[in-house]
Amino acid sequence: SSVPMWVRRPGARLRRALQHAVRRGVRVQVIVQGRYDMVTPVATAWALHRAWPGSRWRLVHNAGHSSADLAMRHALVETMDEFVFR
Repeated sequence: SSVPMWVRRPGARLRRALQHAVRRGVRVQVIVQGRYDMVTPVATAWALHRAWPGSRWRLVHNAGHSSADLAMRHALVETMDEFVFR
């Protein structure tokens, strides 16, 4: 077929990019996702997590997309603190 694989299978391109990142030694992968995020739906973040070996997925139940959301801001700071204070 003349249609590229990433068009036929949208997750294939993402998987290849993530596999490349892992081969390069990317170690820290945390996806912090707001439950009410209309820009990046939860299903998209979950698919990213499943395709990204070694990633952690954190769902913020009462937040959307914006880091201005108090719940999202708290989750982001808490997640970053894990790296600073470990």
